[in-house]
Amino acid sequence: MSNSFSNVAQVLNLLTIQDGAEIRYDMLSDALYWSDEIPRDSGDNFDFACLQPVFRYRMTLMLGDPDVEFQTAWEIARGMFPKWPGFCTGRCSQNADLTALYREYHKKAVDALRLLPD
Repeated sequence: MSNSFSNVAQVLNLLTIQDGAEIRYDMLSDALYWSDEIPRDSGDNFDFACLQPVFRYRMTLMLGDPDVEFQTAWEIARGMFPKWPGFCTGRCSQNADLTALYREYHKKAVDALRLLPD
């Protein structure tokens, strides 16, 4: 895990919070993230997947029920790229609007999975 973080830490520390960043949903981590948390023109050179446990832990923080399974990833990430926009307080705290948005995205994802053939 820390190897993957090492590969992206420098880039993530250079990102800044952008006004109007889009809130998106990642089905694999079952979590919200913001468009300014990932480099725009990174193409295949950026290991987005390494952030999934970080996104998941942060989502559980926002829901008020931290999942200790992902806490170590969170702590390593905070140490390796502390300036990353994803760690700003407004994105890591309980928030009724974000919780409602998450539940909406989550429901759509679950419904979409139910439509897949067995």
